[in-house]
Amino acid sequence: MNTFQFGEGIKLIPEIEAGLKLYYSRIPQPRVMAFNINIFVLFFTCEDFDKALDWLNKIPYGKNVKLREDIQRFARVMQLVVHYELKNFDYLENLYLSTYRGLKRIDQLHEFERIVLNHIRSVHFELNKKSLKALWQKFYAELQAIENQKDSQVVTGLSSVVAWVEARLSKKPIVEILKAKKQDSDKKISKKIPQI
Repeated sequence: MNTFQFGEGIKLIPEIEAGLKLYYSRIPQPRVMAFNINIFVLFFTCEDFDKALDWLNKIPYGKNVKLREDIQRFARVMQLVVHYELKNFDYLENLYLSTYRGLKRIDQLHEFERIVLNHIRSVHFELNKKSLKALWQKFYAELQAIENQKDSQVVTGLSSVVAWVEARLSKKPIVEILKAKKQDSDKKISKKIPQI
């Protein structure tokens, strides 16, 4: 994923799945959760939301799960995003409430979580196209404000959600958005390096 070879990553999944099944009892549970969330992000980035949901559902969370709270929180938030993409609108309101309560039970909502929850709920109910576009733009601006904060790198999944919202606004695939961001980042880095 870090090299943006998403197709190659998807080809590796059957081998990874086989390894996870074979060595499950020997792999620490936090590592299994990391595999699951990374595979989820891979499918999400490729906009295969059905398969993304399958992998998201493999991530345990709840009162009894004390591992990788960052992954658990991200998984809860992304449940809303994926169900929105799958147009499971009848399910979204109940999911919103259970996600909100679940996150509040663990700890205070992070600003990122609050923004995603509120905006998913808003765009879900908005019918007017002009108003809907304005909601997506506000969503993007609020996420960018978090992304520009110094501690934004500790927010698990922020870059995935920012790319998703930008893709919805620009009507481009998420993969293209991420590749363009990587190219911009590489250009900025190369400008900082002195030429010899």
